[in-house]
Amino acid sequence: MMLLGLYGALSCLKFQERFSHSSQARRLRIELSRIDPTLPIEAGRQATKRLHRSRFSFLGKIRLYALWVAIHTGVAGMGGVLSVCALLG
Repeated sequence: MMLLGLYGALSCLKFQERFSHSSQARRLRIELSRIDPTLPIEAGRQATKRLHRSRFSFLGKIRLYALWVAIHTGVAGMGGVLSVCALLG
């Protein structure tokens, strides 16, 4: 059970690392805006961001990967507790 929890926590951290590649999308937006300044790319992104923050102000502050890492770390911790109980009992 501990190994399952540790595997889950590491997997979540890896997904977070992969998600951080969104900086590539940012660079592409900048390049597209440079190529054609008439495209309202940044204005649209800002408007969408404001709408999203107004709808999900509290949830927007919570990082999804942190929730997943927490639950998998909890599973690993419970596995450790159960292992100790099994060895002592």
